[in-house]
Amino acid sequence: MEKELAKIKEETELQLNAMEGKVPKNAKKDGEEIDWKKKYNALEKTLQEERVKSTTLKNDLNKALRIISREIGENFDIDQVIILNFN
Repeated sequence: MEKELAKIKEETELQLNAMEGKVPKNAKKDGEEIDWKKKYNALEKTLQEERVKSTTLKNDLNKALRIISREIGENFDIDQVIILNFN
C-alpha cells in the first residue's frame, strides 16, 4: 500500500513539475529515460501544424462560401440551395 502511494505521489509530482516546466531533462520512470523536452517540442510542432491546417481550411471555406454566394446571389440561403439541388 505504501509503495503504491509513493508511486502515485512520484507520478503526481512529475506531472505538476511538467506543468510548471520544472521536469528534469531526463526523468526516470520505471527504469526508462524520458526526454521531456523532445516530447514537448514534438507535440508543440504537431500542434502548430494542426493550427496552420485549421487556419488554411477556414480560409478555404470562407473563399468557397463567397464564390457560392456570388453564383446564387447574396440573398439566398446556401443550405436551402444545397437541399434543393440534392432532392
